[in-house]
Amino acid sequence: MPEPPQNIRAFLAVPLPPEVLARLKVLQRELGESIEDVAWTRPESVHLTIRFFGNVPHARLAALQQTIRQVCAEVAPCQLRAEKTGCFGGRVIWVGLAGDLKHLEALAAHISDATRGFGDHNEQRAFRPHLTIGRVKPRHAKSAFLAEKLSTWANREFGGWAMAHLELMRSELSPQGARYSCLDRIPLEGKGIGER
Repeated sequence: MPEPPQNIRAFLAVPLPPEVLARLKVLQRELGESIEDVAWTRPESVHLTIRFFGNVPHARLAALQQTIRQVCAEVAPCQLRAEKTGCFGGRVIWVGLAGDLKHLEALAAHISDATRGFGDHNEQRAFRPHLTIGRVKPRHAKSAFLAEKLSTWANREFGGWAMAHLELMRSELSPQGARYSCLDRIPLEGKGIGER
């Protein structure tokens, strides 16, 4: 009986420049002084997820990369910036995105349509661009408390950058948390989505 194909747990992301990551690290340290029991995302692991694929068979990885490259060949770079803080459900602490969000959302939709059928994860939620910087442990999750603590940082800005490429990432789970590695760096080379 043949062995099942080996899978790679993969996602497509927008990387952040070092200066933005440095400011987010400062934010995490400041928040950590007033919010307890948070598992903070390692600064080098903070990213903007465009699409999570789940498990992708090795045999389909090259086709997935080619599909993403075809989409990105038609998409122009755009400007983004990290700003504001908030929480989802009293647990997920995030930093928001601003800038060319319509462009970003159109890119995410285009990628989602083009890569349907790759991987075993089907996202049901609408695309909400954000950077997850920490997760409160379940027993301490309280929306009102967390919102109050985050209010001091609600309107802070953390810097902008030109989104000129995407990265296809591998996620390997371990007891110490997920470890990410870049499988492919894919440039945005077009004038705009749908333009020929």
